Amino acid sequence: MRLKALGGLTVLREGAALKGAATQRRRLTLLAIVAVAGKKGISRDRLLTLLWPDSGETQGRHGLAQSLYALRRDLGDDQLFLGTTELRLNPAAISSDVEDFRMAIAEAELCRAVSVYQGPLLDGVYISRAPDFERWLDGERENLARSFSEALETLAMQQREKGDIAAAAATFARLFAHDPLNTRVVVKSMQTMADAGDLAGALAQADRHETERRDELDMPADAEVLAMRDSIAKSARQEAPAILKTVQVDQSSAPETGTRDGNASVVSGSIVNAPLTQARPQSRGSAKLFWIAAAAAVAIAVSVVAQRALSADTGNPAESRIAVMPFAVRGNDRLAYLRNGMVDLLSQRLDGAGAIHTVDPNALLDFIRHDATPESDLTGAEKAASHFGAGKFIVGSI
Repeated sequence: MRLKALGGLTVLREGAALKGAATQRRRLTLLAIVAVAGKKGISRDRLLTLLWPDSGETQGRHGLAQSLYALRRDLGDDQLFLGTTELRLNPAAISSDVEDFRMAIAEAELCRAVSVYQGPLLDGVYISRAPDFERWLDGERENLARSFSEALETLAMQQREKGDIAAAAATFARLFAHDPLNTRVVVKSMQTMADAGDLAGALAQADRHETERRDELDMPADAEVLAMRDSIAKSARQEAPAILKTVQVDQSSAPETGTRDGNASVVSGSIVNAPLTQARPQSRGSAKLFWIAAAAAVAIAVSVVAQRALSADTGNPAESRIAVMPFAVRGNDRLAYLRNGMVDLLSQRLDGAGAIHTVDPNALLDFIRHDATPESDLTGAEKAASHFGAGKFIVGSI
């Protein structure tokens, strides 16, 4: 049998999850507590304070004895526990992911350690009226999570030193997902992703870090992260034009519509005959830039439509001012970064083209973040455009 306590609480026999009486929550929690205690074991008195705090000594000991008996019976092994005063699991009867994780850390087998760790200890487990259990769980969970973070960071740095930047970037991405508020981790992760060619992924991490800082800590974005984001964004802008030269767009066949709705025009368009396969890079590190090129091809087509749809009344500033809204991204999570990325890219491409002037993308995105109206809704898009004095706005999807 195997006890899985990292990321949940389950007992498996030959790979299949057990059901029925064997899965009673308090009993499984007792099993997990003994597993976390490891080879040193845990006393019966400590188990009483953790799981039966409101019971008298006699009643609590009876409840503990009944639970131990039920676990042996339901799991089908009389030798499930070793010891009398100090209890520990019998490794010949059942293994645990917690013990495997600790052994892998002790033996410096970091790849095995991070593969075993599937989430916080006893994630989703709650025992009512057991404050000592909650304190115990918080402490053990924090210790294991810290070991996991240290293992990930050490592994990522080892991968970098060996020159495997792609693997290091993937490991740092997992570490970032685990601890998005750690500024040192975020900076290292962004730098490694940028070195691996995933500039957009690095920028997306900066955005999430900023959101987490604001929502969780009520603090502004960290200056070091912002500096790294600006540096990577500059690199992305410098590399995009060279890639765009390989993308051909049939501007003459791009259809156009201009629909008046309130004070702003809805401008839409599509692209045809764009041989994007010619633009696909062969190197793994620049694969993400192919998608930037693909998105930029859409941007070029929309920009053609926008220029055709502009009012001839260039004397009215609102008529020549355009707000580029975040794009809807569907069908591929890898392209999620283009939601806001298209705002920046297309705003820069359009600004100064003929009579066109665009709303500052950073100001627009900041306004949208603090406004309750979804920008994908036309009413919300018009509201954002009007806020910045734009007579037209662009919405799009990828």
